[in-house]
Amino acid sequence: MLKLSFLGVLALSLFVTAQDDAAKKTDDPLKDIKCLVMTKMNVKKEHSVAYRDADVYFCCPKCKAGFEKDSAKHAVTANQQLVQTKQFVQTKCPITGQDVDEAQKVKVGGTEVHFCCDKCVAKVNGAKDDAEKAKLVYADEAFEKGFAKAESKDDKKSKDAAPEKSKKSGE
Repeated sequence: MLKLSFLGVLALSLFVTAQDDAAKKTDDPLKDIKCLVMTKMNVKKEHSVAYRDADVYFCCPKCKAGFEKDSAKHAVTANQQLVQTKQFVQTKCPITGQDVDEAQKVKVGGTEVHFCCDKCVAKVNGAKDDAEKAKLVYADEAFEKGFAKAESKDDKKSKDAAPEKSKKSGE
């Protein structure tokens, strides 16, 4: 009887552990995202600010307030976070604005960035440190050349639901 009770408890604990593991594997888009101000701290969904028609996230209300006071000071890290959270996607080379060559790439802040040519790759790799690399890729001018807002699920649904214009009578 004691063995059966032990086996029952063991089976239950394995079931609960499996459920916990499954819950941890859910796709939390903010799981590995760091605060723009306190760059080693994880962000919390409730501490967000609208930025570039998207959202940037912070670890606490104090960091959020600091960003709201001077967003330009944190533009590079904010733009980088928009890419990390997949709210913006790369469309062109951030250095030249030209089409990218998938073979020409560099990891910048943990995110793979593509470039048009080996000269652009050399420019980024030649930066003195990671902060300089990030500035080359995510400063406002480069960001506007190379990145665009990702199409959201709602955008896709509206496109799919929109009726096509009738081609009759010049409409």
